[in-house]
Amino acid sequence: KRRTPHQILKEKEKTRQQQQKKQTANEDDDNDETKQRENKEIGKKKKVYTPFPPAQTPSKIDLQLESGEYFLSERVRKAKKLAEKAVKSKAKSKEKREAREREFEAPPAASLSTAAISSSEKKKDKATGSDNDLDISALKSKFERAGSKKRKADGNLSDFVAGAGGSDEKQDKKKKKKDKKKKKAKHD
Repeated sequence: KRRTPHQILKEKEKTRQQQQKKQTANEDDDNDETKQRENKEIGKKKKVYTPFPPAQTPSKIDLQLESGEYFLSERVRKAKKLAEKAVKSKAKSKEKREAREREFEAPPAASLSTAAISSSEKKKDKATGSDNDLDISALKSKFERAGSKKRKADGNLSDFVAGAGGSDEKQDKKKKKKDKKKKKAKHD
């Protein structure tokens, strides 16, 4: 087979990289050996020999025996586990509910007024003589008046109840549509 110049260059590059790897590996080995000698000279801490193995961890049955749960019936054990789960879930749901409620809490009034209006805005207001303070009670009364007007206009219950008096307009519209359809059918 005939090799292209590109293939030849690739092979040369590979061999060059392999030689570099060997050199760095040899240098690393030399460094490792010197480090090991230094560590031996400094002296490593010897592990203390203990002829006894560590204590065995208690099994599930051992733990049940200690707590007295082993001697309970299966039904009582399950009921106890369910009760524990219920307590945990109630506590967790309470925490979540409190967290959700905290999101809707209003910040303190003092921080609101200082944060919302910067000092430059205050200076402008003083110069123009306008007052940016909102009259909350006036706003509440305004919304209450608007709500009471709507309730008075929507007060006719017969509009919402089927079969009650106020549906004459709808019936008239239906009759007119039927009449138009009949007329069109006659003309065709």
